[in-house]
Amino acid sequence: METPSLQISAPNQETFRRLELALSLNLRRQIWFAICDDLSLRNQLANGLHIHLNQGALAGLGHGYPQLVTLDLDLTDPHFTSQVSQWLLKYPPNRYQANIPGFQLIGVERLTRQPALVQRLFLSYLQNIDRHLPTLEASLLLWVSRPWCFSIQQSAPEFWQWRTGVFEFVSELTAPSATTGSLTRPEVNGTLTSNPVSIFAESEKGDGLKPLTHSRDKLPPDPVVVLSHGKEDQPETLPHSNLVSTEPPIHDASLIDSASSDLIEGSTPILPPDGELSQSIEVIKNNGVSSPSIDPPEVGAQPPPIDDSNDLSRIAASALLNELSRLVLATLPVNAQQWAKQKYGGINHGTHPESLILGDGSSAPASTTAPTDNPLDESEMEPILLLWQLQDDHNRTQEPTALVNGYLALGNFYRQQIEQGDVNHNTLKIAILTYEQAAHWLGQAIAEEPDEVLATLAPGFWSDLYNDLGNFYWMLSRCMPSLAEEAPALQKAIDSYHHALHYLRPDPTQPDQILNSPSHGMIHNNLGGVYSDLARTHAPINNLQQAIRSYLEALRYRPAEVDPLKYASTQNNLGTAYWNLAQYEQPKLNLKQAVISYTEALKYYDPETEPVNFAMMQNNLGTAYWNLAQHEPNSSTELLSLAIKAYQTALTYRKVESFPSGHAATQNNLGTAYWHFANQPKLDPVMKQKCLQLAIAAYDAALTNVQQLQRSGQPLNLNFDYFATHNNLGVAHFQFATNTSLLLDTKEQMQHLQTSLNQHLQALQGWKNQPEFYDKALGYIVQTIKACFQSGGLQGQNLALSRIPPTLLPEIMRRL
Repeated sequence: METPSLQISAPNQETFRRLELALSLNLRRQIWFAICDDLSLRNQLANGLHIHLNQGALAGLGHGYPQLVTLDLDLTDPHFTSQVSQWLLKYPPNRYQANIPGFQLIGVERLTRQPALVQRLFLSYLQNIDRHLPTLEASLLLWVSRPWCFSIQQSAPEFWQWRTGVFEFVSELTAPSATTGSLTRPEVNGTLTSNPVSIFAESEKGDGLKPLTHSRDKLPPDPVVVLSHGKEDQPETLPHSNLVSTEPPIHDASLIDSASSDLIEGSTPILPPDGELSQSIEVIKNNGVSSPSIDPPEVGAQPPPIDDSNDLSRIAASALLNELSRLVLATLPVNAQQWAKQKYGGINHGTHPESLILGDGSSAPASTTAPTDNPLDESEMEPILLLWQLQDDHNRTQEPTALVNGYLALGNFYRQQIEQGDVNHNTLKIAILTYEQAAHWLGQAIAEEPDEVLATLAPGFWSDLYNDLGNFYWMLSRCMPSLAEEAPALQKAIDSYHHALHYLRPDPTQPDQILNSPSHGMIHNNLGGVYSDLARTHAPINNLQQAIRSYLEALRYRPAEVDPLKYASTQNNLGTAYWNLAQYEQPKLNLKQAVISYTEALKYYDPETEPVNFAMMQNNLGTAYWNLAQHEPNSSTELLSLAIKAYQTALTYRKVESFPSGHAATQNNLGTAYWHFANQPKLDPVMKQKCLQLAIAAYDAALTNVQQLQRSGQPLNLNFDYFATHNNLGVAHFQFATNTSLLLDTKEQMQHLQTSLNQHLQALQGWKNQPEFYDKALGYIVQTIKACFQSGGLQGQNLALSRIPPTLLPEIMRRL
């Protein structure tokens, strides 16, 4: 009989495999704990064990006697050893059966809703387990949630001491939804390691819950999406140009989309194969530049110090826990906050954890009381329980390993909340504080017992912890109210990522040894994203150069043949970094490198299966070609043709129905590319007319999409300035009307001029709080009114003036 496979993450697969192996040994009087907070996952795992271990019985072998029996806890009398005895009496083993089956118990979590008496009864049965074990030949597996696990540790310590092993499962993650924007963010399914940081390699008997090590396999990365810059999407349009009548239209700050943060390789750019680019781009191959690899941090025997002069880790434990309490309380729903305040006066340092675990509101031992009016579910209770357990560890023991586990348990809870989309200042601060405190107390534990503690650390623990800290700080920077306030958090993220890289070279005598190459690439990619963010407000040239070095270094560890999608994502990030650097220095060289990176990235995306990402990269490639055309006048026609082709390809997959804001942005870009093509020297008049018409059509399509979004009441989430689009559309109509080679009659000229005037007036209204652009739009209005006089005489001028708001007339008349 074929064993069905479980659709669970790699870490949970590994833990399940070890649990199945332990149960298959048929050892007597063993007590195993399986900890899982996700009930649907728990049911899947328990059912999987039942099927896997009973294959022989299900196939008719072994005379149909099971190897594992699943029991649901009897809530009327939660004496589970009695349930085991009753089952054995009902189904006694026959003479062919050599072994007693094992029993797995589910349903403990339902005790939370039961009266206090039932809960006390269950805990008392556990406490007296030693009376029953000598006569119990079977092994037991208890499925419990984390809150109940903590309760058992505190209220039935003798039973906890009897445990053979603990198997901890993490909640299965769902990929976050793809949003549009421009700059990168931490790769939440890879940047945040696939399961919470775990320290100890095995669970031994002793005080404190010591999580078992899981494999460090990463979950699939986020899709390569354009993510928001800071709080909102970064503009996707082009840089502003001077607004005079003979100059190109206004362009917004950035036409570039940028992928989510991944990581990749080499110290030199990856060049496209021969023949894939036009002759104008073949020049890029001959002028490619090498970038030096980023220097690795110096490796020492001890963890590198974090600059924590302002960190709460240096404040007294009570102050730290009070701050954590304040933050945790702020993350709870209103009913949970009210309940905690009513029962316990809030979450205060010094309150006994047992009084909450069993909900009696007193400091009496938990074994004598139980909740009677607890309105909260387990997800709301868990952070309170974890915090009180941590407070209790501080009050009672100050034992470093217990505090490490306590801080990590609370930090991992909020880490999961963050992975599931609950990203805000409070959750991030809690994650940062708890992880930094875990690192602090682990350092204390190593100082006291270096050999014993270091021997139990899970592989890659330090690099995973610092990488997660870097992610938390990076995301925290995105929660800041202004760009200027992002810098401290971004610098902390950079420091944390460098510490993470430090631990990927574990042996100082072997500087080339790499502990985990995928993690190495991931961290370098994240580092490149943070440097790119920091470049928006601080030392742009230096930080963009650092970003490029980081992306190139990342590419060394994520070659295309190993992970093509992550490779393509980092190539896109690298192209965007080159594009941004081109706005400050060596525009030709950096724009050519951007073209190379975008072209390379596009090789690894199938437009049929990855239409959003494929369209994004085509949009970016079009922007790079457009920008390069401004600096290569001898090749501008060819480059603009390539830009137009890329934008048209992007629009094939950026459908207005599924991605209206992205469709609008690319239509806007396409209009700009056509406008520039129409103004190429020596262009045939017929082609010029056609290109201006196409520019007008593209700008109209972009604005129509915006208007539809406005009418629908949806958030615009635009990454371009649509008032600039109004202005540019006015410029295109003006140029069409005044082009003498087109031989338009007066009526057609006046129609285009009136449309031009209307568009400039809308741009003026939108820019009323931006004096520079307001003044330029006013200049365009005056220019258009003059053209109306030249085309339609005094009647044409009066018609134009009749459209001007009365408050503007004095200024218009003065300029006329």
